[in-house]
Amino acid sequence: PRYLFIDEQITFYPVAKILNPSGLDEFLWLVSDGSDYRYGRILWNAIALIAAIPAKLFGIAGQIVAARELGALLLLSSYVLLIFGFIKTPSVRFFALLILILLPYNSYYMSMPKPEPLMVFAISLFLFLNLASCTCDVIT
Repeated sequence: PRYLFIDEQITFYPVAKILNPSGLDEFLWLVSDGSDYRYGRILWNAIALIAAIPAKLFGIAGQIVAARELGALLLLSSYVLLIFGFIKTPSVRFFALLILILLPYNSYYMSMPKPEPLMVFAISLFLFLNLASCTCDVIT
């Protein structure tokens, strides 16, 4: 953990505390408040939820890999929601997904636990559920 990049250390230590509390009172306090508001409790709780089993099976390495994979999963899910919600032609869907994956910031956000993939997923889920249900086709 001490060799992690500083952005990854911000999420690593609080999630490790959530996964290894000293008791129920500390667990409830860490999940609800934790006195550290840098990235938000929802990100840390999501990482802890996803990393619980890998951390028990593989230790610290499992937690690190699960946190990184969560960002990748959230971004890819966001792109798929947006593409399938607004683009109807399969070839255009393919090229749109390719362009979104090749955006310069993706490699960073897919390998570093940050709040941005979670925010993009929330926005894309909102757009998919609310705006994609209209009768008009955005891109055919």
